[in-house]
Amino acid sequence: LGGRAARPGAGGGGMAEKATSLAKVIRSAGETDQHDLAGYSDAACADLCKAAFAQPIGVPAGCGMIRLSFVVGGGKKVRQKYSDSLARALSDALVGVGYVEDRGASLDPSSAGSFKLQHDTDKDLKFMHVFPNVKQASAGDDEDDEDDDEGARFLRMSPADRCCVCSSAELEELVPVVARQFAAKRELLDALKARLKESEALEAKMGSGGVLSDKENERYEGAVDMHDKIAWVQGECERMIKDGELTETEKKSVVAQLDDKLAAASAALEDAAGNAKRAEKLSKVVASLTERKASVSAAPPIVHALPDAGRLRVLYKELADLEKIENAKGLQSMAVLSRLNNKPAVEEELAELEDACRGWFERDTDTEAQLKRLKQNASKPAKGKSGGAGGSGGSRPGTGASSFAGFTPVGVTSASRGGARGGGGQKKGAPP
Repeated sequence: LGGRAARPGAGGGGMAEKATSLAKVIRSAGETDQHDLAGYSDAACADLCKAAFAQPIGVPAGCGMIRLSFVVGGGKKVRQKYSDSLARALSDALVGVGYVEDRGASLDPSSAGSFKLQHDTDKDLKFMHVFPNVKQASAGDDEDDEDDDEGARFLRMSPADRCCVCSSAELEELVPVVARQFAAKRELLDALKARLKESEALEAKMGSGGVLSDKENERYEGAVDMHDKIAWVQGECERMIKDGELTETEKKSVVAQLDDKLAAASAALEDAAGNAKRAEKLSKVVASLTERKASVSAAPPIVHALPDAGRLRVLYKELADLEKIENAKGLQSMAVLSRLNNKPAVEEELAELEDACRGWFERDTDTEAQLKRLKQNASKPAKGKSGGAGGSGGSRPGTGASSFAGFTPVGVTSASRGGARGGGGQKKGAPP
C-alpha cells in the first residue's frame, strides 16, 4: 500500500488542523490505505479519531470492509519520530469514539468498529490497524457534504467551545491531554463559567418571551453539562493545590490570591469585633487560609515534562547544525549544502511538536521557558547516558518513587528517583 503522509499541506496550521486534513482524506477516500503518524501528539490522535471515526465512513457499494493502517512506531532507525505514548493515545482515542480492540480483526464486515496493534517485523514498524464502521453508498446519496461533518465542525471550534459542546465524560478524558497544567485548568474553568453565564442570560431571555436568533440558539444548545463540568474542573484545581502539583509560576499566583483573601478576611474580622458569632466564623476562615497558604508555600514546585522532548532535542540540534551551514563563510561541498533541503521539514515538525507542548489554555511562560532552555542546550554534548529524553514524571526528594505522571518536582535528581524509567528529574534551573 502506498503510505500517505500524516501531515497534509505544508507549514502552519497546527496539530488540530492537520488532524482535520487527514480525517478528510480518510473519509473522502473511503478505501483501504496507510498513513504515517510521525510527529503526532496525543491530542492530535484524539482530534483525528473524533473527526475520522465518530461517524461511519462512506464506502462504494459492494465494499464490505476497509482497513486504515497507521504507523505508530518502529525500530531504532525510526523510533525517535514517534512519541512513546502514541500507540496508547491512539488506542484510547479510538475507544473514546466507541471502537474496541480485537486482535482477531480482519477485512470482514463483522470487524467493523475495531482495531488491533501489530508489529511488522519485516518492515520493523508498528501499525495500528483500524477497521471502521462503514456505510455503503446508494443511488442519490449526497450525505457526504464535508461541511455537515460533525467531527470537522468540532475541530473548527475554539478550544473553549469544544469543551462546552462535549459531554462531561468526554471533557474528563480530554482535559488530561490538552490542559495538564493547573494554570490551563483555571483558564478552562473561567471559560466554562463565562459560557454558563451566557447560557443563563439566553434562558432568561426565553423565559421573558424573547425569541433566540439562530446563532443564539446554537450557543444555547451547545452549552452541555455546564454545572457538572464546572464542578469537576474546580475539583481538579483544588486537588492540584492540595497535592502540590503547581509550577513555580503557579505557586506564586496561588499564594498571591491567598494573600488577598487572607487580607480581606482579616479586615472583616477586625470589623466584626462587636459580633462574637461572626468573629468566631471569620477566625476559622483566617486560620484555614493561613494553613492553606503555608501548605502551598512549603510544597516544592514541579516541572511538567515536555511531550516528545527527545524528538524536540534532536530537531533543535539538527536546526542549529543547518543554520551553521547556512551562515558559514567560505566554500562548502554540495553534500553539505544539500542538507539545507531538509530545513523546511525540520521547522515544520518543530512547530507541530512545540504546539502540542503548549496545550489549549496556557498563558503562563513555564512551557515557553522549558522550550527555550531545551533549544539552547540541544547542541551541547550529553553528560552521561542516564536519564531519558522526555521524562515521564518525578518524585518528592527522598521518596525514590514516581509521584505524579507527567511532571517532575524541581530539585529532584535521577538518584532520588531510584533510577525510575524515563529519567525526568532535573535540578532547579537545569534544562528539561
